[in-house]
Amino acid sequence: MSNKLEVLASIVDSGAYDSALSYIKSNEEELLALNPVKTIEYNVKIYLFKNEPWSALDVINDFQNRPLISVEVELYLRELKDFVFKSMQPKKVTTYSLGELEELLNKDTKHADIAFKYIFNNPTQETDELIIKMITNGINERVKKMALAIAMELKIDQNLTWTYRNFSTKINPSKLNFDEYETNLKDIKDTLKSYSKNITINNIMNELFDDFMYRFFPLPISEINKEMMLIYLEAEASKLLDPSFDIFAFLRRGNIEFSQFETFKTTYF
Repeated sequence: MSNKLEVLASIVDSGAYDSALSYIKSNEEELLALNPVKTIEYNVKIYLFKNEPWSALDVINDFQNRPLISVEVELYLRELKDFVFKSMQPKKVTTYSLGELEELLNKDTKHADIAFKYIFNNPTQETDELIIKMITNGINERVKKMALAIAMELKIDQNLTWTYRNFSTKINPSKLNFDEYETNLKDIKDTLKSYSKNITINNIMNELFDDFMYRFFPLPISEINKEMMLIYLEAEASKLLDPSFDIFAFLRRGNIEFSQFETFKTTYF
C-alpha cells in the first residue's frame, strides 16, 4: 500500500497542485508523523511551482512558530527559507540546449524537474516536441506523468496515445482536465465515505483509491468494475489493519473467486 506521503507525491507529480495543498491540509498530522521534513518540502515547493514564493514563506514561518519542533526541522526550515529568498532574487538564467534537456529528462525525477521548469518558462515548438516524446515514449512513469502535467499547463494541442501498463487511450493534453476526471469518480468517492462502519477502513480505502486515481489518470475509468474495486480496496485495507486477515474467507463471503480477485489486482495495481 502507498502511505499518505506517496499519495501526496503522486498528486504533485500529476500537476494537481491545488489538490495537493488540500490533501496536505486534510492529512497534515499523519504526513508530519511520517516525515516532517518531506511534508514541509512538498508544501513549500508546491507554492514555488505555482510561482507564489510569499505563500511558501508563510508556510515556513507558520512551522517556525509552532511549539516543540525538532532541531532537525528547525535547521531545515532555515535552509528552506534561504532557498526561497534566493529564488526570489533576480539571477542569471541558465540556458539548456534541446540535447541537454533530453539528457536531464532521461536521468531521474530530480533532474527531470529541472528540465520541466525550464521548458515551462521557455516553451518552443522544439520543447513541445520533446514533451510529446516523453509522454509517448518515456520509460519512467513518474517522468511521463510530469510531462503530461506540463503539457496540460502549456495547452499542447496534439492528439497522442497515452499508455500505462497494458492500457492505452487517445488524449489531447490541451483538453484534459483532472477536476473533471475526479468528478467522474464521485460515486466511488462518495461510497468510500461510509462504506464500512469502521472509519479507519474507510480512510485507508480512500487513500488507496486516491493513489490509484492519480496513477491511472488520464485513462478512462468507465470500464473498471466498480464493485470489484471496492472489494479490492476493502481487502487491502483490512489486511493492513489485521495481518491475520483471511482473504479467502473474505472473498467466499462475497462469492468472489480468488483468481478473479488476483486478476483485478495485477491488472490495476
